[in-house]
Amino acid sequence: MEQFTLKDGQFIDQLGFGTYKLNGTKGAHAMTDALNLGYRLLDTAYNYENEGA
Repeated sequence: MEQFTLKDGQFIDQLGFGTYKLNGTKGAHAMTDALNLGYRLLDTAYNYENEGA
């Protein structure tokens, strides 16, 4: 996967996995599957209100 170089020299994947409407067990499984498929950037935010997943 292509990556961007950050100003501090670290790298971040160009493509991430969005978690906006993920909740509960299905959300947790979706995030686990994304990590198992190679995603290393999970797009999260406090306002998504899905911390339980």
